[in-house]
Amino acid sequence: MMPSCPNCLNNSRVAQHCFRDNHFGRLIVSLDTTYYTISRRYICYECQDQTKRKKKQLEKTAADLHFTGELEEDDISYTFMPWDNRIMHLYKHGRGEHFPAFLTWRAGLDKKVMRMLPPLTDGGFRLDR
Repeated sequence: MMPSCPNCLNNSRVAQHCFRDNHFGRLIVSLDTTYYTISRRYICYECQDQTKRKKKQLEKTAADLHFTGELEEDDISYTFMPWDNRIMHLYKHGRGEHFPAFLTWRAGLDKKVMRMLPPLTDGGFRLDR
């Protein structure tokens, strides 16, 4: 089962794309251990095609109007990771809600630790230290 695209929320034209090349996985810190999550990157061919069509239409319209300035493009990404927060709720049988960690750009924090943070801040513990 392929994950759904975060842009079109569909997985009919989603396929495996590659593995990340800037890091090998996400280090996740828990209370008593650390672990990694590793996955492929996925691509949505529907969003890729739509982006290409929009770009061609924009270039054609600019040429018709004799526009000589620089065209600003939308920065819509049609590749994504399967643990993207925008699609976790779309996994069948609630699997996305059982994902064990909150992820940042290159690391993550186990949800057990995340659940401990609000009581600590209520008691006067400051997060900036």
